[in-house]
Amino acid sequence: KSALSVILRYIPLIDDRRKKDALIGLVALPGFVEATPILLDEYKKNTDSNILWVIGNTLLIIGDKTIALELIDLLEHKKNIDHPADWPDVPKTPELIAKEMLLWALGKTRDPRALPTLKKYLREGPSETFALEGIKYFDDTSLIPLVEKLLTHHWPLVRSTAKKVLRHLQRKVGLRH
Repeated sequence: KSALSVILRYIPLIDDRRKKDALIGLVALPGFVEATPILLDEYKKNTDSNILWVIGNTLLIIGDKTIALELIDLLEHKKNIDHPADWPDVPKTPELIAKEMLLWALGKTRDPRALPTLKKYLREGPSETFALEGIKYFDDTSLIPLVEKLLTHHWPLVRSTAKKVLRHLQRKVGLRH
């Protein structure tokens, strides 16, 4: 724990992207909620989509169930995010790329206040896959029609994730398919 405390103190002080990525990765430990406030603060301060994605991924791994409102706030507000030159050419804005892992982490909180935001991203795309991963944490039959609509999506990854999430929801509520 003391080594992790030192790492947490250094995360805000490091400007080099690769070093910051590495330090953030070191605190990606399930249940290490002590890192959450620093990571949320770093997310608010940074504009590099790579760093923001790593922070979102780390928040997902930590699994802090108390941060739903903070995640909703981050997802609902526009942010100018830098698009690194080495990022693949995908039909997504750097802002959406950075927010994808936050969607999944939001679902993992299992907070009912998360559902409107997750549903919004399911309908508006193009981060449906990550919204679906968040939706699967809720055992709510009203979500099944939303997920079923994505079974015919034009992106194969969205279709396969929708299939997986639909099976999960149907098992949870005792439906067979």
